[in-house]
Amino acid sequence: MTPFEYILPLVSVLVGLAIADLAVSFNRLLRARHRVSWDWLTLLSAFIALLAVLDIWWMFSGEQDATFYYTLAGFLPFAVQLILLFLINAAALPDDVPEEGISLKEFYAANSVYLWGLFTVYFLSIFVSRAITHLIADGDVWNMLTHTVWNVVMLAFFGSLILIKRRWYHGVVLIVFLIVYFSGWSLRTLG
Repeated sequence: MTPFEYILPLVSVLVGLAIADLAVSFNRLLRARHRVSWDWLTLLSAFIALLAVLDIWWMFSGEQDATFYYTLAGFLPFAVQLILLFLINAAALPDDVPEEGISLKEFYAANSVYLWGLFTVYFLSIFVSRAITHLIADGDVWNMLTHTVWNVVMLAFFGSLILIKRRWYHGVVLIVFLIVYFSGWSLRTLG
């Protein structure tokens, strides 16, 4: 077995836990649907959380020769990112529906700083680990910046969602993110 074949199951388990937590929360909402006041923005943010965790698994599975992850120092930042993705998916939807019901719009308003804060830390961790990787590999700061520009854009997007509370702004940012995401990443293949 290659080192990749040892690491992939652990990555898959962590990804599976994140997806399972989101799915369980969504199932609880569906079961109590008559006591739930639905909100498109909450559901869209949960969908983006799901896309993020699927994307990291797809990226990792496609990099089967990524020797960077074969050392503990290389894998540890990636493990932190996986844990952050679990927390993001766990925070995207409420864990239960109280007897008196729940408003997903109110949940989003109360939870958005935490959720987008986690997303911001997640993209910051990606930026830092990729920046260090590129600087170690060739020492070229310009090369590092060109390879991490997408993560800086994501930091700005999700960081702005912490500071700006307007729902319309959140909606626009999330829809733009989905358009960019699907136009750039949806055709990626494994291997």
